[in-house]
Amino acid sequence: MKECAARSRTVELNTMPTLIRDGKSDVRLERVTELSRADERPRQHIPLTNRAGVAGRRPAMHYEGERTYGCRVSSAWTYRGLRTVVLENELLRVIVLADKGADVYSFVHKSSDTEFLWRTPWGVRDPSKFVPTTGGAENTWLDVYEGGWQTVVPHGGYPSTVAGAELGLHGEVSTLPWDVTAVEDTPDRVSATFKVRGYRTPFAVEKTLSLESGSAVLTVNETVTNEAEEDADAVWLQHIA
Repeated sequence: MKECAARSRTVELNTMPTLIRDGKSDVRLERVTELSRADERPRQHIPLTNRAGVAGRRPAMHYEGERTYGCRVSSAWTYRGLRTVVLENELLRVIVLADKGADVYSFVHKSSDTEFLWRTPWGVRDPSKFVPTTGGAENTWLDVYEGGWQTVVPHGGYPSTVAGAELGLHGEVSTLPWDVTAVEDTPDRVSATFKVRGYRTPFAVEKTLSLESGSAVLTVNETVTNEAEEDADAVWLQHIA
């Protein structure tokens, strides 16, 4: 359990042991934890500018690059109706289901053609198109569980009621759609940032996945923020199949 108190800040590096280290592939989780009230942080006004540098106008939009070498990132994909993000370099390919919990659905070491994440027999199901076969708080999560790697906040484990809010199995951000932005896109390094806010709880979660050229390391930075006006407890864990 993590207490989300105002002005509290904890920095943890390598809080999770190496997932894979076989001479071919290495997953490293670097988690930067910052649990704080949103209203305690200083506010800063940054005007939008266009290419001509005129304040107040929205920047011009552009398509993501379509490189065939080095690091690559693209959010212009859909898999079984879900917006999907692909990050890759010369060694790894990582597929993220942005519309379903920002789950890391696939983690492939290219040269050995090895998928390191387990998948359920039924695979990916679009929660918006799938009607659960039961109203149980556990099965509604399991019916759309594809395997892979979930970020679980603010409740891990069996369904329960917390501060009057009913939370299902591993609720609640692991089944919500997340926003995504490619924040870095060069041949040497790519990064994609995913963001979401809970429906029943006041927690906002942000995570950034990054790959560097020639490296078999996926770096994950996560932040959980309590946006309420009072302290709150939270479970924060990685659910990796």
